[in-house]
Amino acid sequence: MVDRLSKMWALSNLVDRRISVVPWVELTLVSNEKFAYLSLPAWFSIIVTVVVMVVIAGFARSEFRRGQRLAPSLIFLVLLGAWSNLLDRLRFGGVVDFISVNRWSVFNLSDVYIVVGVICLLLFLPKSNTADDSDKSAPVPRVDFDTKS
Repeated sequence: MVDRLSKMWALSNLVDRRISVVPWVELTLVSNEKFAYLSLPAWFSIIVTVVVMVVIAGFARSEFRRGQRLAPSLIFLVLLGAWSNLLDRLRFGGVVDFISVNRWSVFNLSDVYIVVGVICLLLFLPKSNTADDSDKSAPVPRVDFDTKS
């Protein structure tokens, strides 16, 4: 919701205008037709986005059924960002980007959701899986077979 509102604000207030926030960050409106820095046809990027979202949602569902709560929450953050960018592609033909850092990259809050979600998944998911494997470290009981019978 915050992302959608921020994009609507950018579309209303940043046409032909730049706002300097700090010396290395400015707000400037850009329509990004590229998909993951690749120049792909719009229909292809939309299909890829939908397929990836379905796969990721399936993974979140399976993690939730296993009793995991952190992974599905982080996946939801990624899906939220992907969904908002998908809506931009469908409505405007490109993603509404407006946060510029050192004129190196222009992005939006959806991109932040995706990056933070993926980084947290990479950092925390392996740790949460090792906690489930704690039973594997228990010693295996020794069975003695009496061969003298």
